[in-house]
Amino acid sequence: MKLSDWCFGPSHLSLRLPALIGGTIYIYAAYNLTRRLTPRPLLQSTLLICFLWNPFCMDYMVAARGYGLALGFLTLSLATLAKTLQTPAPRS
Repeated sequence: MKLSDWCFGPSHLSLRLPALIGGTIYIYAAYNLTRRLTPRPLLQSTLLICFLWNPFCMDYMVAARGYGLALGFLTLSLATLAKTLQTPAPRS
């Protein structure tokens, strides 16, 4: 918040910018995570809807305190972990 306030000045958008960035990261990571979890398109879309419409996560996305960024980066780390565990280990 301090960085966006310093760059863009005090406004409603600059105070909510970290939450918007966190929401974008969360949507991207949730999409990648659902693609990694199952190959079935119907189950992928159902899981994505459950991730995105979760009221507990939505509550964190509107607070301008950094919770959205934290949740976005947590989901991104889970998607990266799923990607890492899914790829085979290199042979030595």
